[in-house]
Amino acid sequence: FFGQLSGNSITSYYLPVMVETAGIDDSSTQLKLNGIYPVLCWLGAIFGARMTDRIGRRPLLIWSILFSSVCFAIITATTKIAVDKENKMASNVAITFVYLFGIVFSFGWTPLQSMYIAETLPTETRAKGTAVGNLGSSIASTIIQYSSGPAFKEISYYFYLVFVVWDLVEALVIYLYFVETKDRTLEELDEVFSDPHPVKKSLQKRSVHTVANTMGVSVTTSADV
Repeated sequence: FFGQLSGNSITSYYLPVMVETAGIDDSSTQLKLNGIYPVLCWLGAIFGARMTDRIGRRPLLIWSILFSSVCFAIITATTKIAVDKENKMASNVAITFVYLFGIVFSFGWTPLQSMYIAETLPTETRAKGTAVGNLGSSIASTIIQYSSGPAFKEISYYFYLVFVVWDLVEALVIYLYFVETKDRTLEELDEVFSDPHPVKKSLQKRSVHTVANTMGVSVTTSADV
């Protein structure tokens, strides 16, 4: 649900409307901007996929969604200036941050939307969990696609404020409840989820016992003697 309700759906399906709302009504310019956007997002997703094992899942999700909230705040303000004062510079800034949002969101979220679901589930429930995740994504996508048109018509650029607030809510939920799965095997994640405080446990360094349990061997340390 988060992956579809963070604002990426409106930048994907309603980019021409966003561009027009920002004061750019030339059809040729709109077409060029609409053609370039998915290419930049694709490049961001490719690079993000390469960085997931270096940066970690939680930092990518949290910081990219916080940046997304900031982007929509700036897009709202600059679009208002562009419309109210017919300011060309503000219009260009608004479009720039639409592009920055797309790149950063693709960097942090596109590689992880399916991967994170699979990583947090054991083998016996992974297929079912992924199916439920895809269903949730489709439901959220349908809701945002059919509601965005009327929202733009009724409140114009103030619609962006919804994503400013909602993305902050997502960041808080992720910070409180999403475990870090980087560099952990299924056995280690089972240990994480069995802990009373899974998030805190997932952020701890892997212990000797954890690695030994994964390998199916017993180990005795000085603390056990």
